Amino acid sequence: MPKINKFQWNEQLVNDIVNDRAKGCTWSEILKELVACEVPGADGITVKQLRSGFCYHKPDDFQAEENDVKSVVAMHTSRNSANAARRTTKKVVDALKAQETLNEAVSKAISALPKLKGYKAKRPLKSKRRAVPAIAEILFSDYQIGKVGQHYNSTIAEESMGRYSSAIMDKMKDPTYDFEKIIIGSIGDIVEDHLKHGVSSSISTDSGLSEQIAKATAHMWEYMLKPLGDLGIPTEVICIAGNHGASNHKGMDTFKAGLFAYDYAIYKALEGYCKVAGYSHIKFVIPEGCFTYANIYDRVAIYEHGYTNNCTEASMDKKLKDRGNQLRVHGDYFRCGDMHHTCSFDNGRLVMNGAFFGTDTQGVEYSGILGFSAIPAQVMMVHTESKSVGRNTVTETINIQVAP
Repeated sequence: MPKINKFQWNEQLVNDIVNDRAKGCTWSEILKELVACEVPGADGITVKQLRSGFCYHKPDDFQAEENDVKSVVAMHTSRNSANAARRTTKKVVDALKAQETLNEAVSKAISALPKLKGYKAKRPLKSKRRAVPAIAEILFSDYQIGKVGQHYNSTIAEESMGRYSSAIMDKMKDPTYDFEKIIIGSIGDIVEDHLKHGVSSSISTDSGLSEQIAKATAHMWEYMLKPLGDLGIPTEVICIAGNHGASNHKGMDTFKAGLFAYDYAIYKALEGYCKVAGYSHIKFVIPEGCFTYANIYDRVAIYEHGYTNNCTEASMDKKLKDRGNQLRVHGDYFRCGDMHHTCSFDNGRLVMNGAFFGTDTQGVEYSGILGFSAIPAQVMMVHTESKSVGRNTVTETINIQVAP
């Protein structure tokens, strides 16, 4: 027989190991027993060496016996698992019985309480509020595309137009209102005109007048008339000329400004766009002169550029009365632009619209030299019908900031 670390194998040792395995002893336990019995060489071998030596010396019929041992061990393990499962099940059943006992006790205690008259909760009422019929009044002026200022040029102008359009469309989607009409008050100075102030205008513009007119027409269509026209709401476009509609003199044209100004070409082009697009619900009001009016819930709103106005309540109120006298009507609202900043008096009765430019901290160009410097903004108002004393139709006034 081969020697393994002086450990001597013999028939008695093999039989003893067979018996120990039959009892379910592990190889580690068998090795510990051999060491404890001071079997020569047992303390110098490993479990692996003991098992390898045994496999070499084991009797031929030991495999069957080994399998029997494994079956016995597996059965013992299964029996232990079953006992553990029974103990767990018993604990769950006992817990459920205890909970049932507690529930019965609580139910009895509640039923023994005296009946009290308490508050009976009512079902919450569904809101019956409906969208309020309204008119959207949108002012547009002093775009003056082509102008180059400290913080303004044609590229910035179009970006500002995009912000203006987004704010308008957001308000048109307001579920509070059911807009039954839109009034667009376009009150002039749409282009800058590279000839307006002579050489100084030529060097402070980034494009010529023809290009300015083309861009202004495209921008007004893309960012204002088309998205609003797609809503299908009856729309009235008030078309007013500004003082930048004439190149050969300062100020407004003094005869038929509404027809002779460059603004007229833009308005007629847009009117043609609407016809081609099938927007029969959009009507253009293009006066021959410098002002006109619209009806807002039986209130007369007068629109003009405002070149001869001061930004004061007294000045705008006087012009409202003067135009009302010319029209032989009582004027309720007055709208103008030109002064490049927003201003409102008497809850929207008198409103001055802002410009798409205005920030000037150095007096860089003509407007800044004259002292114009304000937040670039345009005004939108929401009207709802009201005939109460001490109220007018202006429900909301939104100042749309358009700067980058």
